[in-house]
Amino acid sequence: MTTSTVFPTQQTTAWQKFYKRVIAAHPSIESPVERAKAELQAALSLSFAVIVVLGLLATLQITGFNLLVVAALIFGGFSWVAYGISRSRLYRRAPLVFVSGFILLSYAAVFLGAYPSLFLVLTFTILFLLANLFDLKQMAVMVVGNLIVILILSRLFLPQLQGQESLNTSAGIVTIGLFALLFAWYRDNLERLRLEEIRRAQVELEERNRALQHAQQEVNARLGELRLAASVGAAVSQARALDDLLADAVETIREQFGLYYAQVYLLNPARTHLVLQSGTGEVGRQLKARNHRLPLDGASLNARAVNERQTILVQDTTKSPTFKPNPLLPQTRSEVAIPLKAGETVIGALDLQSAQADAFRAETLPAFETLAGQIAVAIQNARLLEEAQQARAEAERAARRLVRRNWQDYLDALHKPENLAFAFVENQIQPLQESLPVSDETLTAPLELSGQSLGQLSVELPPQSRTPQMAELLKTIARQVTQRIESLRLLESAERYRAEAEEAARRLTREGWQEYFRAQSD
Repeated sequence: MTTSTVFPTQQTTAWQKFYKRVIAAHPSIESPVERAKAELQAALSLSFAVIVVLGLLATLQITGFNLLVVAALIFGGFSWVAYGISRSRLYRRAPLVFVSGFILLSYAAVFLGAYPSLFLVLTFTILFLLANLFDLKQMAVMVVGNLIVILILSRLFLPQLQGQESLNTSAGIVTIGLFALLFAWYRDNLERLRLEEIRRAQVELEERNRALQHAQQEVNARLGELRLAASVGAAVSQARALDDLLADAVETIREQFGLYYAQVYLLNPARTHLVLQSGTGEVGRQLKARNHRLPLDGASLNARAVNERQTILVQDTTKSPTFKPNPLLPQTRSEVAIPLKAGETVIGALDLQSAQADAFRAETLPAFETLAGQIAVAIQNARLLEEAQQARAEAERAARRLVRRNWQDYLDALHKPENLAFAFVENQIQPLQESLPVSDETLTAPLELSGQSLGQLSVELPPQSRTPQMAELLKTIARQVTQRIESLRLLESAERYRAEAEEAARRLTREGWQEYFRAQSD
């Protein structure tokens, strides 16, 4: 069963391939519509040529050779010529050759055949159908022309067509011709309407595609700008010092976005002026050296951005009545000032300038505003870090002062000598009157507490033992010794303060009782 199912399919496929190969259009014809026209003409020409050949073989055996057979042979030749032309680059001329041959056959059949009325209706009906190979105007000329010619010739050379038969034949052929033209006109209009509808749909599709591509380009551009802004923000936020942060920020923004100039203003503590903190290039250095500032109550773009808490955009400086040019920046053609907001507080402004008009558009502002927000946060973080570092440094200085004063009070030369030194020799601790000199065979480590030096720990070792590992171990021991002696100092100071407090309490008690007994005796 499998074989019987597959075999016809294979046979049909082989026939289709053969048929396509026989009527295939010339390779130079690329349009699908034109290829279809050429292949249709080839199929018609080949079919009629084969039919004529087979018909002639049968006719010759019945009637023999006559003029009608000659006309059929000529039409067969025209059909083969039309078939060859339809498969060449000149395929548009094939319908003219083919229909011309059939016109010759039609007239021969009418005037040489035994049944002129039958051949007249039959052949001219086929002729009018074949006329559809032309466009509507050419078809109308051919149909009307042949109707006029055949009606005149039939009156002159076909005396057998008289009376009602002639009238019926003429009316029939005219009706067929008119209906053929009417159907062709209807087909042509319908095809034209379909083509117009297809064109409109194609135009709408192209417009939608262009709009989609434009929207995609806009989205890609916005995403690229946001990614660029994010990368720039990440780069500048890595800076620690505020001056370094702003210098890196303006230079990175100018370079990445291809700008003419970029600068950052920050509000002074009194919030009366915008002070230039950083600008790009030599112009930025000159303006900062001048301590360039803008009054907050002025009409500058940056002052407006801070006061209005929104971005101020000038797309073309030559057309802006409020733009004030800077002599140091003569090529500025567009400018945008973006407020730097840290939360709800405006701390300054980011000013960007381009040498091209309309360089900043409303669609691109969100990317720059996002970047300005990142810079504002980075500025706040840098300020907080700077304040924290200052507070830490002040705390360390205070701790060193406190440690130094406490040890000065402890080593007051009354309770303790001003200098303490001990030596550990032969498993015995020996007090020293003064520190021993440090020799080349000695490793030393400082005794430090809160950055304040209290002394040093020195150990004499043979050369083979004076290694980096031993030096690190000595530093660790020195830190532990420092903490231990500080704890002992605090404990001893506390005990001394307690003894002094108890002595003061006893003295006050004794003096109180003495005062009491004196009062009683009086």
